[in-house]
Parts: sequence; C-alpha cells; structure tokens
Amino acid sequence: MQILVVTPMEEEKRAFKDALASLKIESPKFKVIQTGIGKVAAASEVAVHLASSLYDCVVVTGYAAATSNFKQGEVVVCGKTRYSDIYVPEGVKLDHDKEFDLVSPIDEPIILTSDSFIEKSDVRPIIERFSIESALFDMECAAVADVCEDSNVPVICVKMVSDIPETQTAQSFNEFIENNSDFTEILEKILVLLSMVDDT
Repeated sequence: MQILVVTPMEEEKRAFKDALASLKIESPKFKVIQTGIGKVAAASEVAVHLASSLYDCVVVTGYAAATSNFKQGEVVVCGKTRYSDIYVPEGVKLDHDKEFDLVSPIDEPIILTSDSFIEKSDVRPIIERFSIESALFDMECAAVADVCEDSNVPVICVKMVSDIPETQTAQSFNEFIENNSDFTEILEKILVLLSMVDDT
C-alpha cells in the first residue's frame, strides 16, 4: 500500500516521522507531507500529489481542538468530516456542503473544518447548527476529503486533542504541542484503520 500522510505543520510532520522510526515501520509505504495550515493549502497540495502518484489511502493527522467531552491529549479516530463555515441561502444546494465519510468502524465523532482557529464563543453556535453533541475542529480535513472523493481515495483522520476552547486546559496550544510530540498512539491507530482499507 502507498499512503499519503497529510500534516499541516512542521511539528506534526516531524512527530509522525519520529513515530515511524520508533515503530520501525517499513510497510505500508508512507509519504509524509507538510501542506501548511488551512483548507486551500491542504486541498491544493493533496490534489498535486494525487495527480502525480497513485495512493491507496490518504491520512490526515496532527493536532485538533475539541468540544469539552474530550480530554486534552486524547487520540481520536474521526468517523466523518464536513465544512463548518459554509453558509448558503435556503434552497441553494452545494455539492460539497455535506458530510464526507472517513475510514472508521463508527460514524462518530465528526471533525469540522473551517478557515479559522476555533474560539470559545464559536463552539456552541456550531454544535447547535449541526445538532451534534461533540466534535473535533481543524482547518484541513474536509478539504482533503473533498479532493479525495473526486479521486475515489479513502481518507483516514486521527487527531490528538491539543486544546478545548470551552474550558481552561492545563496547557495552552503552544505549550501542548511543545510537550506532546509522541505520535506513536496515532500511528498505531492508523495501522489498524489501514487494515480496513486493505480488506475493501
């Protein structure tokens, strides 16, 4: 299997490569890229790689914010993703204003993607809008899934909860990523999920 691993930041790319080295993973073959932060950066970079090489799966990983029913440092397998910042008039339909399935044994939790970091005041309106009780928040996953859907490439998303905007966490986002760079658990969960891709 050929796996494209999408990380927005250099710290995430380095942490994932360190996990690969720690577990001595030689197969499947992982190509780890740093796309930059945001929907456009992630989608465009992934589109270029999918156009130039064949991949069996794309993995989106790194850090993410979450609602208060998650814990800082928790590693989460996401079941679906969608954009959270698309607003259209009633009766207008957009093809990408929908949920995208991710490789997972269950459909929850959802990871919501927008072009901004989530603040405390953002959480409740988003949760109420989509009638959900829990979610993760990032700036790339739905855009990557959107691109991959066009190429019929499955997407895995495993994230480490770095901050919880609704509450005062023990560490700030910057403190957390500085002190939590062990992605071994993330990689272990990804390997399990890849067996689901291999079985399809």
